[in-house]
Amino acid sequence: IYLPKQVEVWTSIDGKDCTLAGHALNEMKNPVISYILYGVPLDARARYVRFKAKRTREWLFVDEIVVK
Repeated sequence: IYLPKQVEVWTSIDGKDCTLAGHALNEMKNPVISYILYGVPLDARARYVRFKAKRTREWLFVDEIVVK
């Protein structure tokens, strides 16, 4: 299990047309299993939120996503 290199957050009002609202980069040197908190401050109004994790290896697990 490896950490993603980058996490993108996309938002949409209608669920079809999405806009990139922000991203967070993984700057850890060791990409092997670990805990990391990606924070993406947003200033957007949306009904739908899409997360896209860019990875380099095989497996990627998401444990929890918090939207405030």
